[in-house]
Amino acid sequence: MITVPLRINVRRGSVLLEEDSMVFETDQITKIRRKARTKTKFGWLGSKTGVKIDLTKTQMNDVLAVKNAVVYYLTGGSGDPAAMVANRDVGFGIHANIRMIERLEALTQEEKEDILINTPNEDLYLFVSPATMLDVAESFIKSNEVESKAEWKAFPYLTYTFRGKYKDKTISMAVTFENGVFFVTLIDIINHNYLVGETETGRNLKDNF
Repeated sequence: MITVPLRINVRRGSVLLEEDSMVFETDQITKIRRKARTKTKFGWLGSKTGVKIDLTKTQMNDVLAVKNAVVYYLTGGSGDPAAMVANRDVGFGIHANIRMIERLEALTQEEKEDILINTPNEDLYLFVSPATMLDVAESFIKSNEVESKAEWKAFPYLTYTFRGKYKDKTISMAVTFENGVFFVTLIDIINHNYLVGETETGRNLKDNF
């Protein structure tokens, strides 16, 4: 077992790993360290994919327990999605906003393309309705399933993927617990056991998270 914080060497430097949602296995850190040396810090931060590590059942349970504890803290124990979204320690990344516009908002394809082509990344949140954010937050709050792989991308904390119900769909939410809850992206949407693949709009136009 390995505890944090610890230094991870990357090409031409090092980064700090502070993830404390679980206790690392030796082979997990070995894998991260072996692959981390292949890119610089900014190479990893700009990469579409990071280093995937397999989680043990114990680690998955620990992560779910941390998620529930963080939700309790952020909502003052109420479990209210509105309280969570209103908390300044909860954020939605550029890529999360893109995915919500593409896949969850009730817009035409033409409207989506117009928004994603003509709107600066930092203003995309303006086109995500409060109702959508609340529904995503509720899906996260009620989620009791974390996927068996976590991702390292040179950030201090890992990214975990939680699955939850969103209306008549199941969505996957990539989340990091650095300074609260940060929604990195929505990875896929599953409807009636059908996995919806990547759409061309966000990937080609603004997939630069």
